[in-house]
Amino acid sequence: MKPIVTFLLLITLSLYLQSCETKPKSEIDVSTIKVDVKIKRFEKEIFSLKSKQEIENFLKKNQQFALSFFQYSGKVEDSVTINEIYNRIKNTDLRKFEKQVETEYADIKDLENQFSNAFKHIKHYFPTFREPQIYTMVSGFLPEKDLTVSDSVIIIGLDYFMPPKAMYVPDLPEYMLKRYKRPYIVPISILALSGKYTRVDLADQTLLADMIGFGKSLQFTSYMLPQVPDSIIIGYTAQQLKDIEQTKELIWSHYVKEGLFYSTNHFIKPKYVGERPYTVEIGQSIPPRTGWWLGWQMVKKYMDKGHTLQETLANLDSKKIFTESGYKGK
Repeated sequence: MKPIVTFLLLITLSLYLQSCETKPKSEIDVSTIKVDVKIKRFEKEIFSLKSKQEIENFLKKNQQFALSFFQYSGKVEDSVTINEIYNRIKNTDLRKFEKQVETEYADIKDLENQFSNAFKHIKHYFPTFREPQIYTMVSGFLPEKDLTVSDSVIIIGLDYFMPPKAMYVPDLPEYMLKRYKRPYIVPISILALSGKYTRVDLADQTLLADMIGFGKSLQFTSYMLPQVPDSIIIGYTAQQLKDIEQTKELIWSHYVKEGLFYSTNHFIKPKYVGERPYTVEIGQSIPPRTGWWLGWQMVKKYMDKGHTLQETLANLDSKKIFTESGYKGK
């Protein structure tokens, strides 16, 4: 998947937060927590603009969106951006595609409800959380505009998340396209938001540190979306999740045999945490990103020892989490 914007910020923990972790995630009652979630459909507004002046007025009126999505700040040199937007919205094929997107996503109440549920859970664990404004957009597959996520903004490139029958689909490998579907929109967004609450030791360049970091983010996402299947949380198909669970001892033995946990080799690490159709070093039936999955299991086991979600996310010591988890591929 294309890179998404995340922010690594430390949130101070309180005794109240620690006391929140008294029930299993699926039993937490968030019904009384108030959040304000209203998705703004900016693709409709932008494609209704008639002139470059109207485009400029729109961008100046919606500065948060303009800066986050187009990096438009209102300077003279930003006229290039205005010209590019104008050419795109005047493109006949793109206009037809936008209409198809509009039809496919005529009703997005499901997305609003899922974001609302996720934000309520985040506010339960982290009461200082303030929900970001959510926008939708059709860019014509501008690079890295599938999802833009920050503290204050989530922008969904709906054109990236169209069904296979659509006029156009992103120019991505098939194994990645499987995740560019409607059910993945909210989980991927929350996964990106996890960076705000997950502390990492930037000096630790081991594969293990990467594994634990991804494991924390996956655990965060699963807690904020307790009803979403693990397969969607990690971006696997149901079969891939089954495959990795059935071969976990084989995967573990490979990591041990090859001495991977403390490897800092930047050519080796992407083989276990990067995008690939499968992990060829272990076998063609082994899904990609095995490091993500193993790290998640370690984080789960570590929390089973009595550590709260907040404590776990704030723990900088990946080796300690690894050791205390006691996880050994079983």
